[in-house]
Amino acid sequence: MLETYFIYNSALFLAVVFAWFAEKSYTYNKICIGLSFLVLFALSSLRFDVGYDYYNYVSSFKEMYYHTLNNIQTKKFFEYSLYDLTCFLFSFTRKGYIYVFSVYSFFTLFFIYKALLYKKILPLGLFFLISYNFLFISFDQIRQFLAISIFVYSVKFIEERSLKKYVLFIFIAALVHPSVLIVLPFYFIYNYIPKFEYWIGIILLFILGFYLGFWEGVREQFYNLVPYYKFYLAYKNQLISVKLNSNYGVVYLITITVISLWYLKENKEHLFFYATALGLILYLFASNNLNIYRVANYFLIFQCLSIPLIIKKQKKTLSLITCFFIVTAFIMFQMNIKNSPRGTSPYKTIFLFDGQNEMFYGE
Repeated sequence: MLETYFIYNSALFLAVVFAWFAEKSYTYNKICIGLSFLVLFALSSLRFDVGYDYYNYVSSFKEMYYHTLNNIQTKKFFEYSLYDLTCFLFSFTRKGYIYVFSVYSFFTLFFIYKALLYKKILPLGLFFLISYNFLFISFDQIRQFLAISIFVYSVKFIEERSLKKYVLFIFIAALVHPSVLIVLPFYFIYNYIPKFEYWIGIILLFILGFYLGFWEGVREQFYNLVPYYKFYLAYKNQLISVKLNSNYGVVYLITITVISLWYLKENKEHLFFYATALGLILYLFASNNLNIYRVANYFLIFQCLSIPLIIKKQKKTLSLITCFFIVTAFIMFQMNIKNSPRGTSPYKTIFLFDGQNEMFYGE
């Protein structure tokens, strides 16, 4: 377990330090960005059996590998998903799933880095990306998190008021995971000034519903009424709240969200205000239900942009609010490693005995 702490904390330190040097040095800017990227890419792509869905993705790849010829004969090209095609691309080798994970890791990090560089918050953005568990989620939900990263990058087109480019990138993301289509209307809230008191009232309502268990009943009624989702009633694991976080974690999320909303309002960062508020509301409504929680991640990830933007606006380099965000995030990171909320501990690589012999925990 100590090795896992060392690996993750070293990756956090190196990725942020190289990003910081990139920000400070014009001459070696691209080299430092590349080194920072390489640290997280290596951590992501060389993992083995890390992430709850890892084995499921491996199994789907194996299905493609052993039945490639049959698949070609029975399915037409357009019937393949983008993930199927990626698996097919590397089906020349039995361990091609390693390359599939690497491809998804590369492009996920690529769009995240592009978004953080666009906002000029790369070091702080990476710090919160890692410490707030989002990097771990990308280990687990490889398809959806790539779609999320494309959406995060496409926010620049909202700010530039380029609807065509925004729609284009969202549709590209939809090829990766169709759930991203729910964010299309997000473009149109840009010019609306949020009312802080109004949104705090909504959040308080959702907090109350969360702790009273009200939203779980609402969710079951929703599944029962909508034919498309009715099949979920047969799968209790889709209805029962899965404990993805501790009570302390939920309180912490509520705390940093409310603080962030106040500063985002003051700084007139309206787009990030809406994303931050929607992320918390969806999270509370989900009550840790996996399907809705994954939708919440489309907006929760904006913490990695909004909090760095808040910190940059502080007059003092080490203001009280800056220290609060950084210190508590680092503590949460250690708790995330210890509790393994995404099946990420212990950290294993493809070079270890389990990886070499394909010994999966889920098998």
